[in-house]
Amino acid sequence: MRQFITGTLKAFNNQTNVNLDNKYIVFDLSSMDQRILPGGMFLALDFVMSRIKEDVTEPKMIFIDEAWKLIGSGSNILAADYVKKIVKLIRAYNGGTCISTQDVSDFFALNNGEYGEAILANSQIKVILGMDDMHDISYFKDAVGLTFDEIKAIRKYKKGQCLVCANSSHIPIQVV
Repeated sequence: MRQFITGTLKAFNNQTNVNLDNKYIVFDLSSMDQRILPGGMFLALDFVMSRIKEDVTEPKMIFIDEAWKLIGSGSNILAADYVKKIVKLIRAYNGGTCISTQDVSDFFALNNGEYGEAILANSQIKVILGMDDMHDISYFKDAVGLTFDEIKAIRKYKKGQCLVCANSSHIPIQVV
């Protein structure tokens, strides 16, 4: 803890200059040094969880881009557990999550896919963009119940094409 209180990472031991009452708050951890990333992730996710619980009547939405960084093979287990908890609990607090990733295999790499599978299982709507790697598609095949024809189509999707899966309904979409 000394490192975070008086040492080289003491920036975490100060008041923020960000207005945390804003309607939209973005935590960009992409340029954070790897040695302080776990601390930064914990602070961001702890803040998010606190805001989720504040007012059940207020609708809220959390967007997590490049989720593999939080739940992938090189991630911090505590951060991955927090993301899983948020996804499982947010609907009870009048909210939703939108989670995206480009690295599908890493999304399912930590603890034999525990976190990626939990996110999929707790997602009512899944949007699958084009993928040519059968290994990546295999993660969705059983979890979403993709047919052979849907897999074939996903492998040929171009920019703007996707498969929207909601429960047992699978709808190909062309976004213009």
